[in-house]
Amino acid sequence: MKKIASFAAAIVLAAMTTSVSAFAADSVTVNVTINTGKDSIMLIRDNVDVTDIDSDGKLTINDALYCAHENGYDGGAAAGYKSEKSQWGLSLQKLWGIENGGSYGYYVNDGMAMSLEDELSDGDELYAYVYSDTKTFKDTYSYFDIKDATVDQGKSIDFTLSKIAFDANYQPVVQPVEGAVISLNGVKTDFVTDKDGKATVKFAESGDYVVTAQSESELLASPVAVIVVDPVTPDTSDSQPETDSSTAPEDSSTNASESTADSSKAGTSESKSDSSKAADSSKAASADNKGGTNNAAGTAAGGGSDANTANASTGSSPLGLMIAGTAALAAAAVVAHKKNDK
Repeated sequence: MKKIASFAAAIVLAAMTTSVSAFAADSVTVNVTINTGKDSIMLIRDNVDVTDIDSDGKLTINDALYCAHENGYDGGAAAGYKSEKSQWGLSLQKLWGIENGGSYGYYVNDGMAMSLEDELSDGDELYAYVYSDTKTFKDTYSYFDIKDATVDQGKSIDFTLSKIAFDANYQPVVQPVEGAVISLNGVKTDFVTDKDGKATVKFAESGDYVVTAQSESELLASPVAVIVVDPVTPDTSDSQPETDSSTAPEDSSTNASESTADSSKAGTSESKSDSSKAADSSKAASADNKGGTNNAAGTAAGGGSDANTANASTGSSPLGLMIAGTAALAAAAVVAHKKNDK
């Protein structure tokens, strides 16, 4: 029975060892930022596939930094990166080609790491930097609450800038950074953090931006955020469709001019026509007047002739003269009436 139990335990141990080996063969993807000075950022949230390069059965900060140098540093990790065992455990000796006696900082997900042997998970944020101040070690890790975002052109993003400080017992504490100037792609802006570490940054132009910050009063290991600003396409849904110039109506001003010209022509023609008609009417009236006068005279003459005839027949009696006069007046009235009707 004891032999069977020992055999079973051996199988379980072998299975556990196989599982650890299988896990170690896997990789995780980590966002790595490396800063070689206050404003000298060499890698910016670079996606690094981390494998177990030191074969310790874990995926650690040491593995991630080694792989980051292999991918991005000229000459690879052999030229730019070095770590070694010391009395304090595995220690960083060279970062991005810089050796300064071991004065480096590294943080995971904005928290202070205890050792290069701290394990990493997929999607972790790793930030490593070289101390600028190697005497009093005033370099301070800082970070934005936003690491990456996509926004439309003309919109704003509210950033909060914080730092890792230490209390009287040397315990890390988070504090806001006041008075830090925001930079976009290395160019300082007018955006400055307030007492709560907040700044509203407007992105007027489209494009890709690396957002950082610097302070005149503190030595910051610069925070980093990557922002993509999408261009805004104007809304043309309410605009009228373009009309083919070959079939488009003529210009309204031309139409108006032509209309005016046509009106003028029409008016002139009508005026001339009216004038002609008026002249013709005048001639006709004149002819009628002449004709009327002639007719009246003729009628009157005719009346006179009749009167004479009457006189002859009546022997110029008063009654005959009265009849003749009445006839002449009647003839003149008929002519006047016709003239008025015309």
